[in-house]
Amino acid sequence: MYSLYARYGLYLPSDAADQRHAGISIPLAKLKPGDLLFFAGPGGRGLVHHVAIYVGGGHVIDSPCTGASVEIIPMTSLPVWNEFAGAIRVTNQAARP
Repeated sequence: MYSLYARYGLYLPSDAADQRHAGISIPLAKLKPGDLLFFAGPGGRGLVHHVAIYVGGGHVIDSPCTGASVEIIPMTSLPVWNEFAGAIRVTNQAARP
């Protein structure tokens, strides 16, 4: 996500755990395209280690690991879905510092 935001001149922390605090919490029922979904340990507890971006219709853009292809998939089919820790709508849309 950091690289995606940077590509468009927007600031987002580089670590997923820090990105989790870059917006306002959004319940799953209120997701809009562009919202970020975060994943931590089992049951969504522990340190956030993964992030995906919601594109609508129950789908996300995800890259499961470094070097893997970027893909659009149903969010509930993510291998880390059982680690869902919450979603945010990014509020810090300022240009990069």
